[in-house]
Amino acid sequence: MNLINLDDITRKYMLNEISLDVKERRLYISKRLTEQGRSDYEQLLREAVEKHDADWLALRLKEGERMAAFEPSHSRTGRPIVKNTPISDDVTLADGEFNYYYVRGLCVRAIDQGVDYLVVYRAKEVAQERPQSVTLIGTKVNPKELLDDLRVDISLRGKRFGIPGGPNSGISVRLP
Repeated sequence: MNLINLDDITRKYMLNEISLDVKERRLYISKRLTEQGRSDYEQLLREAVEKHDADWLALRLKEGERMAAFEPSHSRTGRPIVKNTPISDDVTLADGEFNYYYVRGLCVRAIDQGVDYLVVYRAKEVAQERPQSVTLIGTKVNPKELLDDLRVDISLRGKRFGIPGGPNSGISVRLP
């Protein structure tokens, strides 16, 4: 991902947002992480934010049996089955959560620096663009309102503005 404002300042804000979620017990832990993955996830996420990037995090999630190979599901008739998890789960999780904390960190940075708005852009090329993502590119968003939207319960975060746009959207924000 090309996160334009990913620097030491933004990383500090990102780490603070992770700490806030840990303190308030709302750090997202994917059901597709194994027991080892759940145990390691917070530290790996922090290290990725502090020193690396989403690609590094994805590699660490892939190794060490941190991502489940199978998950429970249901057949079309409703019968319980076990199915393979998507092979790119590690990348989807790493990109999504890294970008999520990048957006939150950048919002807090913008607020602290008196920046009135952030600009939506495509941070990662995708095979098929979602129409709602395309319409967001170039729009300006209030960092305080976006931050409030992202700090809510996991099932609601990002719903109001559609940023960061869900799994594999490639949508992020930058300073003007």
